[in-house]
Amino acid sequence: MNESQKIFAKNKEVEELKEKISANIKNKEKIVSDKIKKLEELRERRCYPLLFDPDTPIDSKLVGKIFYDLRKNFKDCDGTLDVLISSNGGEPDAAYNLAMLFRRCGSKDLNFIVPRMAKSAATILACASDKILMTPIAELGPLDVQTFRLEIKSDSVEPTVFSPMHVELTLDMIRKEYNEGNEALAKALLERIQSPILLSSFIKANEISEQYTTKLLNTRMLKDQKEKVSEISKQLTRGYAHHGFCINIEEARELGLVVEEIPDDQIDLINEIQMTKDKIS
Repeated sequence: MNESQKIFAKNKEVEELKEKISANIKNKEKIVSDKIKKLEELRERRCYPLLFDPDTPIDSKLVGKIFYDLRKNFKDCDGTLDVLISSNGGEPDAAYNLAMLFRRCGSKDLNFIVPRMAKSAATILACASDKILMTPIAELGPLDVQTFRLEIKSDSVEPTVFSPMHVELTLDMIRKEYNEGNEALAKALLERIQSPILLSSFIKANEISEQYTTKLLNTRMLKDQKEKVSEISKQLTRGYAHHGFCINIEEARELGLVVEEIPDDQIDLINEIQMTKDKIS
C-alpha cells in the first residue's frame, strides 16, 4: 500500500468512526426523548428538557432558541409545565429572560425538576417556579456573579476567576489594616487595585442577581412574603463562603424556598434521563 492509499484508508476509518459516534448520539437522544415522554405521562403534564453539558452556559443565544422551540412544540401546555434542568449557570440576564418565558407556558403551575445541578444562574431560573423538585443529591448554588479576568504575567496571560464578594473582602481587609494603624500596608494594598470603577461594576453585578431573584420569588413562589424573599435573595448572593457551595434539598428548605423531594416512583426515571444525557455530553 503506497502513501496515498494509506491516507485514503485512514480518512475512511475516521469518517466511519464519526458516523458511529453520530449514530450513537442520535440513539441516546432518542432514549432521552422517550424517557421524557414517559415522565410526562407519569406526571400528567408537559416537561421541557433543559439539560446542558458543563461547558454550555445559559446565554442570550439560548433564549431565542428556546423561545421558538416552545412556540413550536409546547402549545399544548394548558398553563402547566415542568422544566427538567441540569446546568452550571451562565448569564443572570438571560436566566431572568428565560424564567419569564417559562412562566408564560406554566402560567398556572410551573415546577423545576433538578436531578443533579442547577447552579448559579440556573438557580435564578429555578426561583421562577411555584415549586422546586430535587433528588437527595441535587444542588442549587449561590448567585455571586463570577468574573473572568486576564492576568498578564511576564511570560504568559492567565485567566483568573473571582467573585464580587472577593472585592468586598479585600476592601474590608484594607480598612481593617488602616484602622489598626498599619497605614503603609493599607496604602500598598490600595495601590494594587487597578481600577476602582471596574471593581464597583463587579459589586453591582451581585446586586443584579439579587434583584432578579427578588422579583421572581416575590411574584410566584413566595408571593406577598417580601421580608422572607429579601432574606433569601441576600443569602444567595452574599451569604455563602464560595460559589460552589452545595445548596442541597435540606439547605434549600432551611433557606426558605418551596422544595420537595422527587416522588419515589419518578426518581429512577429522572436519574436515567440525567445519566443518559451525561453520556451524550
